Amino acid sequence: MTHTNIEQSQELLQLGLSDKTADMHIFTLENKEEYFYYAADFYSKFVIPCWSTERLLSLLPNSIKYNNFIYTLNIIKNKDNKWNISYEADDYIAEMIQDSSISSAIYSMIKWLIINKCLVL
Repeated sequence: MTHTNIEQSQELLQLGLSDKTADMHIFTLENKEEYFYYAADFYSKFVIPCWSTERLLSLLPNSIKYNNFIYTLNIIKNKDNKWNISYEADDYIAEMIQDSSISSAIYSMIKWLIINKCLVL
């Protein structure tokens, strides 16, 4: 995945992520074919904002405050060839997402950050 799909995009919007942060959009015709372009100036049921992996990565804060601790972003590819994205403080981990796709891992972490109010919208 190099960008969010329709379902992921709609979920991020429902969670409160601004469409102004999207750097692409999905244009869907009635026959359900999808075309991806750079960001649009308007959205409708046929034009849906979406986010590239690079854009989602740029939305990840370097550090977050969670449960009165400051956690730092950590991204690594482990020996099993999976991506680990976490926020860590000493021996504590606020959250860790593991996925074989870095895009999916970043998307999941963005969702967690929004739900836990660690991402300024």
